[in-house]
Amino acid sequence: MLQQLVELNEERDPDRSLKQLLYFVEFIWQLQKQELHIPSASEKVCAEAVAYIERHYAEPITIQQLAQSLRFHPDYITRCMQKTIGMSFVQYLNYYRLSKAKKWLAETNETIEAIAKRAGIEDGAYFSRLFKKIEGVTPTEYRRTVHRM
Repeated sequence: MLQQLVELNEERDPDRSLKQLLYFVEFIWQLQKQELHIPSASEKVCAEAVAYIERHYAEPITIQQLAQSLRFHPDYITRCMQKTIGMSFVQYLNYYRLSKAKKWLAETNETIEAIAKRAGIEDGAYFSRLFKKIEGVTPTEYRRTVHRM
């Protein structure tokens, strides 16, 4: 873009000044856009969804509740989250809940069942299966590993 601006100096076109001005404005706009990074609509929706999940993760929440709260269709929210953070609603909810659970496993002596409930997962067995599926170890193994360090 800068190269095009410089090349216009050598032209003998009567509209040269106007073209230069337009290229210059476009160049400045691109610089500002890069510097400020104006979030897209999908980034805004994703940020709202993430904030909602982080406020309500301990509660039993569904994509329908999130959609009602944000006033967007559930499919649109899912597409926005997938595009922006690479995770669906359920994936991010599980990721966030497990990140909280990992912190509590490392810092407290609470039972696995209590941590699961605190993280918003009522069924301790499901929590353990989900934890193993995502982390590769059971919550108990994770706790032992962290305490050894």
